[in-house]
Amino acid sequence: MIYDRQKSDMLKDVKKSLFMGAALFPTFLASAALELGSPFADGMVLQREREVPVWGTADAGAEVSVSFAGRKVASVAGADGRWKVFLPAMKACGESRVMTVSAGAESKRISDVLVGEVWYVSGQSNAE
Repeated sequence: MIYDRQKSDMLKDVKKSLFMGAALFPTFLASAALELGSPFADGMVLQREREVPVWGTADAGAEVSVSFAGRKVASVAGADGRWKVFLPAMKACGESRVMTVSAGAESKRISDVLVGEVWYVSGQSNAE
């Protein structure tokens, strides 16, 4: 009989947990925020004279716009929330600028963005 009572109490706890999870799950889905891909941060340099891809995630179906250096491009987030735009090729510029990415009422600002040469360098630590 004690076993049946413990089992009954455990089932009630499981039901409460499932109910709370079901109640909170739509809130979790609705809180998908505008996010940028990991390379996009303050102090970045964009490659000159090449189209520059900018990507991230937002709510599915959200219109996403990217503004930089007097240019504005837009896209719509797919069903999975992913979006991608291409900024047109730009000449090198040592002037620090701000990139703004917006989706609905949400906006992200990336400061101190330059346009110039981007080099990825690697090598051995014992190279002479």
